[in-house]
This record gives sequence, C-alpha cells and structure tokens, in this order.
Amino acid sequence: MKKTTGSYAAKAQDLKHSGMKPGMIKQLVFGTSASATNSIVKSVNTSTVNTADIFISWLHLLTSITKMINCVNSVKGDMSVTDVQCNKLH
Repeated sequence: MKKTTGSYAAKAQDLKHSGMKPGMIKQLVFGTSASATNSIVKSVNTSTVNTADIFISWLHLLTSITKMINCVNSVKGDMSVTDVQCNKLH
C-alpha cells in the first residue's frame, strides 16, 4: 500500500499550480450522434417510454377499475401518462 505524504493544504497547492482552478465547471454537451461519423455508439431514441408497475392493497372490495384509473389521472399532475391498465387480483 502506498503511503501518502504531505498535508491536504500541500495537495491543494499542487493542484492549484498544476492547472486546476477552483469552481471550474465542465460544460455539458448536447446533440445527436450522426450515423455517418459514429457507427459504434448511438444516442437513445427520444420516444423512449418508461413504465411503472404499482401494487395497491387494502382497497374496498367494490372499488372499480374505472375508479382506480380516475385516481391515477387525478394525482399525476403534469406528468404525461398515456396508458393506465388496472388488474384486480382476487
């Protein structure tokens, strides 16, 4: 195991002199991958859909599927929900 020598202050001074600047923020890069120039890595399709499975228990026996769908639509806020499917387990 390699032993570290010096203090944190000395290491900070070394980093300062070697070109690291405090508060330096890397710029984010946005764009697309052109298939003509890059055939190895492709960007994700923007129409990617996330799904969520939710299990709800202890509902009244007469709770209908329509009421559950209405509940999802009332609590989703501004989230885009395109396909709600409910299944009653007996």
